[in-house]
Amino acid sequence: MKKYTSFPSYILLITLIIFLTINTLEAKPEKPEKKKICRRQGHVEFFPDFNKDNLYGVITFSETSGNNKVVVDGIFSVLIGGIDGIKTEEGEPRYTAELYNKKGTKLYDLTNPVFRNAMELVSFNRQYANLSICDEKNSIIGNIVIIKRSGDEIARAEIYELF
Repeated sequence: MKKYTSFPSYILLITLIIFLTINTLEAKPEKPEKKKICRRQGHVEFFPDFNKDNLYGVITFSETSGNNKVVVDGIFSVLIGGIDGIKTEEGEPRYTAELYNKKGTKLYDLTNPVFRNAMELVSFNRQYANLSICDEKNSIIGNIVIIKRSGDEIARAEIYELF
């Protein structure tokens, strides 16, 4: 004797399978929100025509995406003496570089990342600063970099955005 299951239990089983399949297909894991990558860079140039030491230099600022720090790099020289003109006989920087906001408050000493890299000519060590370019509220774009020798101001320039 064969035993058959009743017709309504098949319908119930098929309905349950369809329901579970639909729910499984629609249940998608939430994707983490992608963080926008900031591609803004800051740039400062110093020209020998506009300072008494005939100092020429470029400082670049670029924000890293991983640790919210800014990579600072600089290259400087003087017209007479070249790279040797920016350091003392002891090998220390002759100049200091300081970052000021628009109100004249000193924000950061940039001497080490700017002039150390310039004196080494080729440096594979990135110099990081706790600054921000991408955060509109705390961005360094528009702030002033002042170069000093023995405490006296030699040159100043505004950080502008490099596209």
